[in-house]
Amino acid sequence: MKVRYNGGTDSYYGGTQNTSNLVKGQVYNVIRMIVLRSETRLILEGVVGEFNSVWFDEVPSDDKTYMAYSDEVPEVGKPMNCIRLDLSNDSDGFVECITSPVQKVSKVYDKDDHPLYRVTTRNSVYMLTIYRG
Repeated sequence: MKVRYNGGTDSYYGGTQNTSNLVKGQVYNVIRMIVLRSETRLILEGVVGEFNSVWFDEVPSDDKTYMAYSDEVPEVGKPMNCIRLDLSNDSDGFVECITSPVQKVSKVYDKDDHPLYRVTTRNSVYMLTIYRG
Protein backbone atom coordinates (compact mmCIF):
# COMPACT_ATOMS: atom_id res chain seq x y z
CA MET A 1 0.00 0.00 0.00
CA LYS A 2 1.16 3.52 -0.77
CA VAL A 3 0.38 6.54 1.39
CA ARG A 4 0.97 10.29 1.13
CA TYR A 5 2.06 12.24 4.22
CA ASN A 6 -0.56 14.93 4.92
CA GLY A 7 1.46 16.92 7.47
CA GLY A 8 -0.21 15.54 10.59
CA THR A 9 1.71 15.42 13.87
CA ASP A 10 -0.85 14.82 16.63
CA SER A 11 -0.28 11.72 18.72
CA TYR A 12 -2.56 11.01 21.64
CA TYR A 13 -1.16 7.69 22.77
CA GLY A 14 2.61 8.13 22.39
CA GLY A 15 4.95 5.63 20.85
CA THR A 16 4.97 7.24 17.43
CA GLN A 17 8.04 8.89 16.01
CA ASN A 18 8.99 12.46 15.31
CA THR A 19 7.82 13.51 11.84
CA SER A 20 10.94 15.54 10.99
CA ASN A 21 12.07 12.81 8.55
CA LEU A 22 8.77 12.96 6.65
CA VAL A 23 8.06 15.32 3.74
CA LYS A 24 4.52 16.66 3.39
CA GLY A 25 3.02 15.46 0.11
CA GLN A 26 5.60 12.71 -0.43
CA VAL A 27 4.41 9.17 -1.18
CA TYR A 28 5.73 6.31 0.96
CA ASN A 29 5.43 2.52 0.73
CA VAL A 30 3.91 0.90 3.83
CA ILE A 31 5.82 -2.24 4.79
CA ARG A 32 3.84 -2.99 7.96
CA MET A 33 0.71 -1.86 9.80
CA ILE A 34 0.41 -2.21 13.57
CA VAL A 35 -3.24 -2.17 14.65
CA LEU A 36 -3.71 -1.21 18.30
CA ARG A 37 -6.95 -0.70 20.26
CA SER A 38 -7.30 2.99 19.41
CA GLU A 39 -4.64 3.70 16.84
CA THR A 40 -3.04 2.22 13.76
CA ARG A 41 0.66 2.81 13.18
CA LEU A 42 2.55 2.52 9.93
CA ILE A 43 6.11 1.40 9.31
CA LEU A 44 7.37 2.94 6.10
CA GLU A 45 9.99 1.72 3.67
CA GLY A 46 13.24 3.65 4.13
CA VAL A 47 12.06 5.66 7.17
CA VAL A 48 12.93 4.69 10.74
CA GLY A 49 10.07 4.62 13.22
CA GLU A 50 6.35 4.07 13.61
CA PHE A 51 3.88 6.74 12.47
CA ASN A 52 0.21 7.38 13.21
CA SER A 53 -1.88 6.29 10.21
CA VAL A 54 -4.08 9.43 10.36
CA TRP A 55 -1.02 11.45 9.27
CA PHE A 56 -1.33 9.80 5.85
CA ASP A 57 -3.83 9.48 3.00
CA GLU A 58 -3.92 6.28 0.99
CA VAL A 59 -2.80 6.72 -2.61
CA PRO A 60 -5.16 5.04 -5.07
CA SER A 61 -3.60 2.11 -6.87
CA ASP A 62 -4.16 0.97 -10.44
CA ASP A 63 -6.14 -2.04 -9.24
CA LYS A 64 -8.76 0.31 -7.78
CA THR A 65 -9.70 2.00 -11.03
CA TYR A 66 -13.31 1.61 -12.10
CA MET A 67 -15.49 2.40 -15.08
CA ALA A 68 -18.68 4.07 -13.90
CA TYR A 69 -21.56 6.31 -14.88
CA SER A 70 -23.68 8.89 -13.11
CA ASP A 71 -26.36 11.40 -13.96
CA GLU A 72 -24.52 14.26 -12.28
CA VAL A 73 -21.04 15.79 -12.47
CA PRO A 74 -19.08 15.01 -9.27
CA GLU A 75 -18.00 17.81 -6.95
CA VAL A 76 -14.76 17.99 -4.97
CA GLY A 77 -15.41 17.47 -1.26
CA LYS A 78 -18.69 15.61 -1.72
CA PRO A 79 -19.36 11.87 -2.03
CA MET A 80 -20.27 10.74 -5.55
CA ASN A 81 -23.31 8.62 -6.40
CA CYS A 82 -22.57 6.35 -9.33
CA ILE A 83 -22.98 2.93 -10.82
CA ARG A 84 -19.68 1.17 -11.43
CA LEU A 85 -18.70 -1.89 -13.40
CA ASP A 86 -17.81 -4.68 -10.97
CA LEU A 87 -15.84 -7.60 -12.36
CA SER A 88 -14.73 -9.00 -9.01
CA ASN A 89 -15.77 -12.33 -7.58
CA ASP A 90 -17.41 -13.45 -10.81
CA SER A 91 -20.15 -10.81 -10.44
CA ASP A 92 -19.99 -9.35 -13.92
CA GLY A 93 -22.33 -6.43 -13.73
CA PHE A 94 -22.97 -2.98 -12.44
CA VAL A 95 -23.37 -2.07 -8.78
CA GLU A 96 -24.62 1.13 -7.21
CA CYS A 97 -22.13 2.90 -4.96
CA ILE A 98 -21.57 6.04 -2.95
CA THR A 99 -17.90 6.95 -2.86
CA SER A 100 -15.83 8.65 -0.20
CA PRO A 101 -15.56 12.42 -0.76
CA VAL A 102 -14.18 13.32 -4.18
CA GLN A 103 -10.63 14.69 -4.05
CA LYS A 104 -10.10 15.61 -7.70
CA VAL A 105 -12.14 15.83 -10.91
CA SER A 106 -10.73 16.35 -14.38
CA LYS A 107 -12.52 16.16 -17.72
CA VAL A 108 -10.57 13.88 -20.07
CA TYR A 109 -12.97 13.75 -23.03
CA ASP A 110 -15.98 15.67 -24.28
CA LYS A 111 -17.48 15.05 -27.69
CA ASP A 112 -21.09 15.20 -28.81
CA ASP A 113 -22.19 16.05 -25.25
CA HIS A 114 -20.73 12.80 -23.83
CA PRO A 115 -18.17 13.93 -21.23
CA LEU A 116 -15.76 11.53 -19.56
CA TYR A 117 -14.22 12.45 -16.21
CA ARG A 118 -11.33 11.07 -14.20
CA VAL A 119 -12.53 11.21 -10.59
CA THR A 120 -10.17 10.52 -7.69
CA THR A 121 -11.53 9.61 -4.27
CA ARG A 122 -9.64 8.58 -1.15
CA ASN A 123 -8.90 5.02 -2.31
CA SER A 124 -10.07 4.75 -5.90
CA VAL A 125 -10.09 6.28 -9.34
CA TYR A 126 -13.23 6.33 -11.49
CA MET A 127 -13.44 6.85 -15.23
CA LEU A 128 -16.91 8.36 -15.15
CA THR A 129 -19.29 9.09 -17.97
CA ILE A 130 -22.35 11.24 -17.44
CA TYR A 131 -25.63 9.65 -18.42
CA ARG A 132 -28.26 12.06 -19.62
CA GLY A 133 -31.31 10.07 -20.42
